[in-house]
Amino acid sequence: MRRRVLVVLLFYLGMSGCGFHLRGVYRFPEFLSSIDLVTPKDATALRQQLERALERNNVLIQTGGYQLVIQAENITSQTSIFDVRSQIMNTHLIYTLSYVVISPDQREHLQGRPIVEQRDYQSSPGSISGGVQESDLAVSDMREDAVQQLLRRLQSLRKQRFNLPPGAAWSE
Repeated sequence: MRRRVLVVLLFYLGMSGCGFHLRGVYRFPEFLSSIDLVTPKDATALRQQLERALERNNVLIQTGGYQLVIQAENITSQTSIFDVRSQIMNTHLIYTLSYVVISPDQREHLQGRPIVEQRDYQSSPGSISGGVQESDLAVSDMREDAVQQLLRRLQSLRKQRFNLPPGAAWSE
């Protein structure tokens, strides 16, 4: 029994040493222990997912301090019919999330590259409700993946990057 416990403990220590962590669990820098979350009015689903993810990682959402500003959430779809006889449509969805992190002195020191997620799904034009459900599910999955990617980017921030002189360029 002791041997099994020791093996499991060594495995866990080895995995944590290489950077392994459970999905959705992040270590944010101390200066991001509280953050002001600003989202567009029409991005309620995104805001809810971000709030849950930040709170799950012990980040307080409050005004003042650093701001995470979601500039835009865009969903684009392109549809094509593959086979006229069987009426199968392929839809390609592109989800783009643009954001910026603003320091307490209101300077934009970090404007990240937009996060882009893409999904394809097939549906039948005769089944309207199935296509809508597929689309909603794909968008929800892409949004969740984008939130996780954004949290990984926030986790990697260092305060020194915010101390650049005004006008100095910094890239991710």
